Amino acid sequence: IYVVEKPNIELRFSYHYDSENKGGIIGNVTLRNLLIDRSRFIFEADLATHPNVFLDYFKYLGHHQNLAFGASGVWSQNELPAYDSIGNTSALFNSNYNSGGVKLQSTILQSSTFGAELVWSSLNLKPKIIGDDLRALTRIKYNNTAFKVFYKYNNLNDRFFPTRGMLIEATATTTTKLNGKLTIADTLSLGPDELGGLLQTSGITSVDLTINPITQISPKVSLITKARMKISTIGSNTLNLSEYDFVGGFSPSYINSNEYYGVGIKEFGLGNYFYGRLGVQWEVFHNIYL
Repeated sequence: IYVVEKPNIELRFSYHYDSENKGGIIGNVTLRNLLIDRSRFIFEADLATHPNVFLDYFKYLGHHQNLAFGASGVWSQNELPAYDSIGNTSALFNSNYNSGGVKLQSTILQSSTFGAELVWSSLNLKPKIIGDDLRALTRIKYNNTAFKVFYKYNNLNDRFFPTRGMLIEATATTTTKLNGKLTIADTLSLGPDELGGLLQTSGITSVDLTINPITQISPKVSLITKARMKISTIGSNTLNLSEYDFVGGFSPSYINSNEYYGVGIKEFGLGNYFYGRLGVQWEVFHNIYL
């Protein structure tokens, strides 16, 4: 076995563009064995219409390296819709999302990763477009603490265009210490007890399951399928917006988002749903797919 070790310091840059998220330049700095052996630190920034910053520290534990500790942080600036009880967009907010967490995971089972994670997050919203009923609203601030248990299985034969294998992701989450407030006309602050249920402060429990099997029909043709299900105890029509999944668009970049071709990006804000996709992939030439 011939092994070439990755460099301790690695810099990478790329440019991306799509009609939904516009363009941006991504810079990535990866530092290996910083301070401690068998560790990796990543700093990544996307200088884009909707910018974000990602930090991640990962440290292998144990002689066999099948146990690991991780710490990560995310900052994201985006636009976020709110919906009324019949699904119409009632407001559009400028969103600042911050999240940080620690996790412990194991890869003792082949092709599998499982573990637990503790996450703290904060969401700050300022109205960009808002209806007359909330005209005086100037700020929403919402934060929470979440505990997650997760399992991932991945035996796909390629990272970007697999032709066979299966990807499974399952997460159970309990969100506690939910808190928030609304600011009216920049002066009056209303807490959860004064908002009549607009912010849910009781604990929220959710289960997410995604199954993505890919079946090879011939050397050049594969059947690509995906099913996703989310079950949550979040109430409908609340402003706990980081607890919903946003569904819609071709390449959604927001947290808790899922593509749904043919409708607008983030067109649906959902606490409970089932999503299915079926398609065929054909490798016309080497690395050229339809």
